[in-house]
Amino acid sequence: MFLNPIVIATFLGLFIWLIQDLTPHITVLHSQKGNEISVSILRIDQTLPWLYAPIMFLSKLASPLAWLSIGATLAEINFKDAAKNTTTWYYAGVKTVMVPLINLVIFIITTLTGILIFDMNAVTTMIVMMATPSATVAVAYAINFDKEAVLASNASLLSTIVAVFIIPSWLVILKIIGNLGIF
Repeated sequence: MFLNPIVIATFLGLFIWLIQDLTPHITVLHSQKGNEISVSILRIDQTLPWLYAPIMFLSKLASPLAWLSIGATLAEINFKDAAKNTTTWYYAGVKTVMVPLINLVIFIITTLTGILIFDMNAVTTMIVMMATPSATVAVAYAINFDKEAVLASNASLLSTIVAVFIIPSWLVILKIIGNLGIF
C-alpha cells in the first residue's frame, strides 16, 4: 500500500513543503505585484512559471476525467443484479439517509446545548457531503484486493442512484431547518 505512486507522491510533496525554508532561495519578480521576492527553488509556481501553467491546466482535468471513469465503471454494472441484493439497498440507505440523519441530530443537539455551535452553511455542506454516494475508488480497491468486488460495485451503483433522489430531499429538509432558526 505504501508503494502506491499516489501515496509516495503525497509524502514526497509533504516533505518538500516542510523543508522549503531549508532549501536554497532565489530572488524572483512577483508576477502580480511586480516586486522582487525571495522564494525556495522548489516553488515552481514562482521559479518555473512556464512549467507551472501546464500543470495547473492538467490539474483542472482531474475531476472531469474522474467523472468519466466513474460513469464507465457504473455502466458495466448490471442494475437488475444490484437491485436484487438486499445488502446493497441496506448500504445505500445507511450511506445516504442514516449517516446524514444521525449527524444532523448530533449537530442540532450540540448547537442547542451550546457545546459546539454550527453555522447553517457548514451543516448543509456536511450533510450533503455525507449523503453523497460511495466513491468508486472503493470498487477499484475491492477488485484489486479481491474482496467483495461485486458487492462494492453494486453498492456504488445503488448509492449513486439513491443519492440522485435523496440529496435534493436533504436540501429541502435543511432549508426547512434553516428557516426554524436552529443554526
